[in-house]
Parts: sequence; C-alpha cells; structure tokens
Amino acid sequence: MMNFGEIIKVVANDIFVCFYSYGIQSLVFSLLMVSMMMLFRHHEKKIGIIKLISELKTKRQYRYYLIFFFYIYVLAMRTLLGRERICGGLDTVMNEWWFYFDADKLNCNFLENIILFIPYPYLMFLTFRNLVTGKIGWKIIMLGLMLSFGTSMFIELNQLIFKLGTLQLADLVYNTLGGFIGCLFFIRNKKER
Repeated sequence: MMNFGEIIKVVANDIFVCFYSYGIQSLVFSLLMVSMMMLFRHHEKKIGIIKLISELKTKRQYRYYLIFFFYIYVLAMRTLLGRERICGGLDTVMNEWWFYFDADKLNCNFLENIILFIPYPYLMFLTFRNLVTGKIGWKIIMLGLMLSFGTSMFIELNQLIFKLGTLQLADLVYNTLGGFIGCLFFIRNKKER
C-alpha cells in the first residue's frame, strides 16, 4: 500500500537528483547561451563576464533567457542526452500508466513526467513574449498544448530512433498534461499582472 508521503518523497528525490546532477552544466550552458543572445542582439564582437552579470542584473528578459536555457538543458539531459543506450523496441508503447514497483522501488515516472513539463510552456511564453502577444486564454492553451505535445513527440521519437529509451504513449499524454497545467499557471499569472 502506497501512502502520499512516500510518493512525494520519491518524486522530490528524483527531481532533486536530476537538478543536482546537471546543475553546474546547465548553468554554464545557460550563461553561454545568454552571452550569445547578447552578442547577436547588441551586435558586439565580445561580451565580458562583467557585462554579462550587469545585463543579467538590470534586464529581466536576460534572466528569463537564463532560466529558460537552464531548464531546456536539464530537460534534454533528463530525457535524451543523459541516458544510456538500450535495446528496446515498440513492445513498451503502452507501459507505465500509473505507479508501480520496480525491484521493490516505487516508480512514479508518470508524475515526474507531468512535473517535468509544467515549466515548459510557462518559461517559453515568458522568454519569447511575441508567442502570446494579443492572445486570449484558450489560444494560449492551444499553443502550449501544441508546443508540449510536439516537444514530447520529438523526445519520444529520438528515444526510439537512437535507442535512448522507449517510445511510450503514457509519456506523450503526461508531458502534454504537464504543459496544459503550465499554460494554466501562465494565464493565471498573466491575469494578475
């Protein structure tokens, strides 16, 4: 019998390990990406660390870029790049729809997939504001669902093609559900502003 505390403990531990494992790499990657954004935006030949820190302190948009690229790196490592190759085919397409025990360890992948994709549309819309300019609630939700589903499909197909995991219909559904929740958070936050 699973209790709520055990489920939260397993999910929180997996998320913490994910960010702990890729945190420094993600920070370096996101700082490099923000530096490149600044180079292209300001048409400068070089950007020093002092200028980068100054811009991050004074301009909210660059902080959004930093957080977005940090998240994208963690997402890529968790779903594709940080995985070992396996020999799986299409035999697991319908697996993992709920909690289950794997070698006496509680597996909460479906909940982690939902949580992993909640920030995706929210950060995407904050970072790239032109995606939601003038759009009303249901249009934002549709765009967020398409982005979440499309990204999830990209991840699942790459897992299948490069044998970095298995294609699972449950992942598509739960990732898209996480994106839907992220859209709702964004709309709520947008209305409060």
